[in-house]
Amino acid sequence: IGQDLGKETILECIITANPQAVGVWKRNGEEMKTLSGKYRIEPYPEEDHSIVLCMRIIMIDKDDYGDYTCEASNKLGK
Repeated sequence: IGQDLGKETILECIITANPQAVGVWKRNGEEMKTLSGKYRIEPYPEEDHSIVLCMRIIMIDKDDYGDYTCEASNKLGK
């Protein structure tokens, strides 16, 4: 992630799959949880079997730096 400390940022991932897939965000290989309120993950449906999976990070601190990936899966696989 390339953002200054104390700032808010939004990461976006476009997922296209048929049948529709479920997406998750991972940081350094670990699935992100949204329980704290610091992270908000929201899917936005698009046309043609696509969704935009957005993750909002509120007030970035040093623990938020790392490698973020979006992974999707459906009944056919990942």
